[in-house]
Amino acid sequence: MKKEIIFFIGIFSLVGAPSSVLAGFSSPDCCSFCSAWIKNDADSAWKIEFQPMDSGSMGSSVKFTSGVQCSTNGPCTIPAHTRVHIKYQADSGNNNDPGNIEGHVTMTDKNNTSNTFHYFNSSGAYICPYVHHDGDTGGTAVNDPHTGDIHMIRDTW
Repeated sequence: MKKEIIFFIGIFSLVGAPSSVLAGFSSPDCCSFCSAWIKNDADSAWKIEFQPMDSGSMGSSVKFTSGVQCSTNGPCTIPAHTRVHIKYQADSGNNNDPGNIEGHVTMTDKNNTSNTFHYFNSSGAYICPYVHHDGDTGGTAVNDPHTGDIHMIRDTW
């Protein structure tokens, strides 16, 4: 009973909240999304581009939400010593199946050398995708410290 009352009060308190407070909220039935970070601790800029795969009628995307101003999915240049907040999102258009977040991410170093990794969340809505790798991520670290995070640690691959 206590949990139900607390939940009701929490939802009720959001009803009168300003739109700026609600901006990060989304209906649990609308889509799959999660927040992650790109952190460039290298002394050089890196370029990153996401190639999301179609997750249904509404598709999917990766949005750069703070730290840099880039178009959805990129390409985006991440300056040296910069943290960038990203939002992975997929929307199948089906309220009963929000869709999976899936695609490829290509990272390019200062020498214009690129590597591409596949990312996928098979766990359902609100779970960041795992960036798949064979153990050799070169000058980067993926899923570090959290699933879906990307960390540039050296200037080149």
